[in-house]
Amino acid sequence: MLTSVLEVVVIAFMIKTQNIMDSKVKFTSYNSTGLGPSRTEFIQLLLNCSLTFLLVQESWHIDNNTDHIRGLHEDYHCYPISGMDSSKEILYGRPYGGLLIYYHKSVSGRVSHVNTHNRRFSCVSVKLGVHKMFIFNVYLPNDNYSQVMCTEEFKKCVDSVEAFVSENVSDNDKIIIGGDCNVDPSRNNAHFRYWDDMLTRLGLKACWSHSAAVNDNTYVANNNLSESCIDHFYCSSSLFNGITKNNVLFHALNKSNHRPINLEINLDLNSETQGEGKVFSKRTAWHKATSNHLDSYKELLGEHLDNITVEPGCLCRDIMCKVIHHHQDINSYADMIVQCMLDASENLPKTSKSKRIPYWNQEVMPLRQKALFWHQLWVDNGKPRMGLVADIMRKSRRLYHLKVKELQRSKEQNKFSRMAEAISKSNDRDLWKEVKKLSNSGAQADCIDGITGNQAIADHFASRYKDVYNSVGYSNDNLEDLKAELNELIKDSDSERDQYVTVQEVDKAVAKLNLNKHDGNLGLFSNHFKHAPKQLHVHLSMLFTAMLTHGCTPHELKIATLTSIPKDLKQSLSDSNNYRGISLCSILCKVYDLVI
Repeated sequence: MLTSVLEVVVIAFMIKTQNIMDSKVKFTSYNSTGLGPSRTEFIQLLLNCSLTFLLVQESWHIDNNTDHIRGLHEDYHCYPISGMDSSKEILYGRPYGGLLIYYHKSVSGRVSHVNTHNRRFSCVSVKLGVHKMFIFNVYLPNDNYSQVMCTEEFKKCVDSVEAFVSENVSDNDKIIIGGDCNVDPSRNNAHFRYWDDMLTRLGLKACWSHSAAVNDNTYVANNNLSESCIDHFYCSSSLFNGITKNNVLFHALNKSNHRPINLEINLDLNSETQGEGKVFSKRTAWHKATSNHLDSYKELLGEHLDNITVEPGCLCRDIMCKVIHHHQDINSYADMIVQCMLDASENLPKTSKSKRIPYWNQEVMPLRQKALFWHQLWVDNGKPRMGLVADIMRKSRRLYHLKVKELQRSKEQNKFSRMAEAISKSNDRDLWKEVKKLSNSGAQADCIDGITGNQAIADHFASRYKDVYNSVGYSNDNLEDLKAELNELIKDSDSERDQYVTVQEVDKAVAKLNLNKHDGNLGLFSNHFKHAPKQLHVHLSMLFTAMLTHGCTPHELKIATLTSIPKDLKQSLSDSNNYRGISLCSILCKVYDLVI
């Protein structure tokens, strides 16, 4: 596709995670009971308190009227979920429900909107290295005050939360639930016990029970005669010990019956990312996938893609659009497409990183222990050169080394046999590439420029690459002039076709991808695209069109994984000057480049 004005996309090599926030992550939950002028003013006041996340319940908004909500504060993005079905022509009764999750723009690159398909609870996920933190905003049905029976609506809502967590949250992910739960622990009634049992099964703790918490009532009845504590935060055990504050906020400008509750957790997102180090995760072994595997992947991916809800920002075609939250809609849309492909390939064969030699414990370990025993006995006897002890020591050591060599040879033979069998069954694998992999020594150095340790060496290379990629300077004034010139060209452009990407153009781009290429970061392979159903190409055409229309690039397309490889194996492997960097870019970005 040729365009009169092409967006210049700079792929940002994210060498090192930026310090986007301090170690304390600040949450506030607030049931506003509407979004009138006084409520809106108070929400703006809360957002001015340098919060990371603000969870709002009972916003009483409808799906097609969210611009004023999203634009409430220039430093925050918003993920709104209406409590009402706006598809109906007439809505009877007073407005109810509605959930808003505000999050600071400094963390927007880590945040993804998660569709719960439920109007009682919403969710966003935050990337923490190789894991995630899921933040839930809940508004549960009213308490019936019964000691023996829960309402069906309440049970259905609680069961939906548990089912969603079980299906979407892994064991190593973290969870925070906040909002108007409409249960008071002091009542210890049927509703509270049903909710508490669910929290126990999920391994979540009430933040009010922490020693740093200052508990108080969060709700005042209209007649001011009764108060209760029905607004809560809950979190995973791994987050509980990091709580530094949990309190109720009393403020004269608050016109709602509910008082906001604050939660601060000592969680350094930067260290969460860098502290993980290099974690091996099993990738999809596409060469092992059978035709049944591929058919299953295509069918499952089609189902996942059909469940994606396309946000309004992704459908906007105003090339001069200035609505900021449309960029976040596009970012979340890209995340959902990628996640659908990863989820659909979960049941495909995986690679293995095991270096263990088969039968080592059964055949080698006894001989090794015997050799060590006689060696120690030989040492204790003064290391005699001759005699029974010396002869047995030498014989036991010889048998041990012979068995090790025998199993190593057997392992190599099995490797060649498996490789030959795989090549005979698949046309995707190149024989000579496999032979080259087997013959490659994989030489590595434990010390680079006097620096040791994996993390320290990675940081050292990161610093060198940062200097290289920022060695060419630029003028901010020139950049602003270029942007202004591009905007004028866009205004004067007569072609309405330039910003649109068709499904046929995506078809051609995907066809040009080589098989078995991966991105090094998310675990996506080119095979994920090559074996995908037609629905993926439709979604990609909509995503790329939205990107060109708004001049924005989703976060995942900006990431590349840099790997340092030796220039010359005969030279010193401890000298950083003997290394060059190669980058593994996003497969989604490659498709986009091919389309452009």
